[in-house]
Amino acid sequence: MSLNNQKSDGIDDLIKMVYKVLSKWYIIGICVCITCTTAFLINRYTARVFVIKSSVLVKEPKDVSNAASELLYGEETFKIRRNIKNESILLKSFSIINKTLEKLNFEVFYFEEGSMMRSELYKNSPINVTIDSSTTHYPKTSLKCLIQSNKHYKLQAENEEYIHLYEGQFAFGELVSLNGFTFKIDLNKSDKDHVGRQIIFRPNNLLGLTRSYQNRLRISLVKNESSILEVSLTATNANKEIDFLNQLVETYSLRALEEKNKTAANTIRFINEQLIEISDSLKNLESMLENFKIKNTSIDLSLKNEKLFDQIKAFENEKATHIVANKYFDYLSNYIKNDDELEHVMIPSSFGITDEVLNALINELVQEQVEIKALNAQHTVENPLLQFRFKKIKELKKNILESVQNLKAANNISLTNLNERIAHITEILKGLPKAEREFISIQRLYDLSEKLYLFLLRKKAEAGISQASNTSDILVVDPAMQAGSPIKPQERRNYMIALLLGLACPIGLIYLADLLNNKIKGKDDIIANTRLPYLGTIGHNNDQLTLVSFVNPKSIISESFRSIRSNLRYLSDFKKGCKNYLITSSVSKEGKTFCSMNLAYIFSISGKRTLLINADLRKPNQYSELEVPGSIGLSTYLAGICTEDDIIQPTKFEHLFVIKSGDVPPNPSELLLNEKFKQLLDNLQSKFEYIIIDTPPIGLISDALELMKFAHVNLFIIRQNYSYKSYLSNINELYDKNLVKNGAIIFNDVNFSKNSFGYGYGYGYGYGYGYGYGTYNQKEKKQNLGKKILNRFKKRKNGTQES
Repeated sequence: MSLNNQKSDGIDDLIKMVYKVLSKWYIIGICVCITCTTAFLINRYTARVFVIKSSVLVKEPKDVSNAASELLYGEETFKIRRNIKNESILLKSFSIINKTLEKLNFEVFYFEEGSMMRSELYKNSPINVTIDSSTTHYPKTSLKCLIQSNKHYKLQAENEEYIHLYEGQFAFGELVSLNGFTFKIDLNKSDKDHVGRQIIFRPNNLLGLTRSYQNRLRISLVKNESSILEVSLTATNANKEIDFLNQLVETYSLRALEEKNKTAANTIRFINEQLIEISDSLKNLESMLENFKIKNTSIDLSLKNEKLFDQIKAFENEKATHIVANKYFDYLSNYIKNDDELEHVMIPSSFGITDEVLNALINELVQEQVEIKALNAQHTVENPLLQFRFKKIKELKKNILESVQNLKAANNISLTNLNERIAHITEILKGLPKAEREFISIQRLYDLSEKLYLFLLRKKAEAGISQASNTSDILVVDPAMQAGSPIKPQERRNYMIALLLGLACPIGLIYLADLLNNKIKGKDDIIANTRLPYLGTIGHNNDQLTLVSFVNPKSIISESFRSIRSNLRYLSDFKKGCKNYLITSSVSKEGKTFCSMNLAYIFSISGKRTLLINADLRKPNQYSELEVPGSIGLSTYLAGICTEDDIIQPTKFEHLFVIKSGDVPPNPSELLLNEKFKQLLDNLQSKFEYIIIDTPPIGLISDALELMKFAHVNLFIIRQNYSYKSYLSNINELYDKNLVKNGAIIFNDVNFSKNSFGYGYGYGYGYGYGYGYGTYNQKEKKQNLGKKILNRFKKRKNGTQES
């Protein structure tokens, strides 16, 4: 087969399938109605699910507008650069969400049953449930509160399994304890009468509710290059989740501000401790200096001694800086060893320690601690990533302590050097009078303490200004709001799916049924499965009449038999003499007797002497429609009971004769194979022009196969949607073995109305004419609608003229 032919066959098959589907339009319509109705109910009664979104900007602390302390220090004294990924994890942390839920009082959710679905009563509940702090057990089921009056209510568990645990009648405002759950219910005052309403409330364990919100919360970057985070979650109650997101962002913003202030607070606390110690020392020295001056009013230093005193003073000022550094080193060592919140450690540069290595190590330690805090919100301690971070923290602590030890050793060397210089000058001053030496010693200690005190006061003021000027690095870009239409149910998608299912399911079933159907559906099935000639088509017999050709001579069935009669003459080459036509089928009820009678009648009305022989001795048909009396027939003749003339019986039609089957014999096959049957046929050929032999089905018994050798043409009856395709394979096999000669096929009981799409049946005979002709006269039961209207119009016109 050529490629073009294959394409043509494929297109034809597709067209036929389309027509077959269109013929079942009512099934498709019903399925579409069912699926679309289902989609409507789903869209109507499914709870709406909304997406709630909010966006926040995480500002970098180096922003001058956000850090007044930076103007004072000229460096990032209290600032750590933020990691956006960590911020998103912290925003979703358990502590932040838990604190948010505590502020919102989400311990109890309230619902009310509607006619078709349950709705949540957020901020609109007629009752208020307060859970006592002594509660040790939360119910595993929702509780139903029936408001019986303004003073009493009835309580019952929604789940029948727990009814015995939570049931009873109580008063509003009464403290109730059931199975470890302690609570009270108050009736909200309003103008409405709530008696008779049943409110369902669900107590929530805040720990479990926090985990639930953690799983539902989604945080993402708006753009990869930006530091704007989008916070979103899905919800059936949009107002409740809008409040949650707004409170979450507010809680997170306050937490970020508190974290920023902790470093400054730690610095101020440390300075206060040092100021207390130095303040006491300074007071004592001030008192000593004052007493000394009172006792020695006339003391005065020479120019040389003043120079020596100024040198000591300069050395003491330098010594003060090293003393403060040592105090910071001691603080840092103790803090690293004992404190877990290392992200709040004071930066060395805030105390004038400019060692780049130490500052870098401290910054890295703080950053690692922030990373660990973020990871703790998502993972367990056993997580390998956390273990790696802990290991790194341990190494950083070790390096910091080593660096502090080295710096302190270097600082002590500088202090030793300063002390030696001070001691050298002090030795020189020993030659001075006792009063001058005492004055210089007291003044030197006083200046040192004063220098330390003023330095610490300045640092305290700077830290206080930084703390007061701090603002949160979290800025709300968009407050929480509903993002567009509900995501569930997706009404348009549901209707589209319903429409597709409504179309696909019936079409698929029709196609599958057609694919699995091994019965013959049309002429194409016959042509594709056999090589025998196709003789003609006989339509469906709506009137259930056997001799349709006589009752409705102008029907489409009658015209079909006339067409077959003409085709049979072509098939037998117009030979003169009697023509024997054998008619058989694969199984019973395929219409061979119907075809035999009508074909015999059609031959007879053409003026030809025609004989119809019923050779089906196992299931005889007495041809009551032909009005032939008696019970004798072929079996009685072959058994030798009667003569040939006795079995040939005339019918009510002039040229049609019948040989009935007779009584059912015990050995029908042997009788038909008897030589006497062959002699009978030979004798009958001289008396008749056409002999129609009605035989048993060839698929069940072999009688018809034996009789085929006596026929000039063997006709196989195929019934639409009844005969199996395998029967055609059997006919082919017989044909290939030369057991069947001059075979032809008649397609019977074809329902043209069901096959008007794609299955045309104008085979040699114009069925366009046949349809019209048959419709024109079906016992004249049906009158054309146009004629009815025309006749009614004529009657009305005649009535008008007569009047």
